[in-house]
Amino acid sequence: MKLYAAFIALVTSSAVVMASPAPSLEDGGNIVQRSWKDGKCNGTKCRIGWEVEGTDCDYGSCAGPDGGDNTYCYQTEDSNAATYCPGAT
Repeated sequence: MKLYAAFIALVTSSAVVMASPAPSLEDGGNIVQRSWKDGKCNGTKCRIGWEVEGTDCDYGSCAGPDGGDNTYCYQTEDSNAATYCPGAT
């Protein structure tokens, strides 16, 4: 009986974690900056839209393909953070 109760608790807690919302790819209604697809943000150029100019990401993780050749680049190590890679200057 204890094993059964532990199993139910595990399944219930797993369902709660899986139901958590994914990190948003929008900031104030605007699509965030993108970096070229290389599977990482570190050392890549971060771009606004399809602009060629960009600034290096300090660190971070990528989320996405956006349906094109790009991925979204977060500025911070925490992909749930609201601050994204800075755009072209």
